Amino acid sequence: MVLVGASLGGATITGVGNQIPELVNRLVYISAWACVQRANPIEYMQEPEFADNLMGPLAAFNVGDPARPGVGRANYRTAESPTRTP
Repeated sequence: MVLVGASLGGATITGVGNQIPELVNRLVYISAWACVQRANPIEYMQEPEFADNLMGPLAAFNVGDPARPGVGRANYRTAESPTRTP
């Protein structure tokens, strides 16, 4: 099995590879998080070099209720309220 992860998918495929390495032949990271010194991307974002990153301000573009469908969604092409649930 070959797993491919982009962005936060890198953290996901790393977790799968750590849990069941006998089933994974390759992990492919495409501009992805590969957490090696911290447990997850959020811990990395607490570091001083992330103080000026755009991740925090981009959270305002999140729409919908991620708990309801079990996924998050962001719409970067609109100025609509991020609290609006489709």
